[in-house]
Amino acid sequence: MDLIYHMKDMLLHSLLHIAVGACLAYLIGNKKSDSLAVRGLLLLFGGIAGLSPDFTKAFGDLYGHSLGLVPVFGLLFAWAYRRIRKDIPFPIAWLLFSAAVLSHLFIDTVGNGNALFYPFIEREYEFAILRKADDFSLAILLLSMIGGLLTRRGKRIVAAGALLVGVYLASLSYSKLALEHELASRYEEDGVEFVLTYPGEMRRGWEFMVRTKDAFITGHSSVLKVDPQIEDVNEF
Repeated sequence: MDLIYHMKDMLLHSLLHIAVGACLAYLIGNKKSDSLAVRGLLLLFGGIAGLSPDFTKAFGDLYGHSLGLVPVFGLLFAWAYRRIRKDIPFPIAWLLFSAAVLSHLFIDTVGNGNALFYPFIEREYEFAILRKADDFSLAILLLSMIGGLLTRRGKRIVAAGALLVGVYLASLSYSKLALEHELASRYEEDGVEFVLTYPGEMRRGWEFMVRTKDAFITGHSSVLKVDPQIEDVNEF
């Protein structure tokens, strides 16, 4: 059961990368084409570009997740796309596919963390606000992709979907920061050493961990309201 759950999460996470990359490429490169095939090709290339940083994982490294390789991947996708169609100027194609690749790094950074400066700095940077399988963002972006594919004026649909997801991420960021501020204030007199908040896997809300000089506290809180609920306190 755990294996099935893990595989499902990985599939949805990969689809999210594809959807974000495809929508970004569509927003930057679409020119209201009457051709379903042309719109589909742009979404396809953008989606693959959005997933591409994971390709190097097959070789056991994280080079694809480094900021330094974003323009390189973008260049390769721009070259490949221009071999098929030349409706987008090469600099624009390079920009849009680099943006699609960069979106992968962004999603990982607001998810489970990402080594942005690998191999020079192996530290992972994160601002965890998304679960690995964030079905809300995925559903909105997939619907936007379908709208972009089926209509020549789909750019408005994709833009509306991207805006909605942007507002959603901004709301999660505000909620996370508000919770961290509340926890830091609550345990300030106990000597807070760190506060860690992250999306709950089994419930819609935040999980948190607080370490003070004398205790380790865990609990959860709602996304919509700062309301920390303590689950366990281990004193030492």
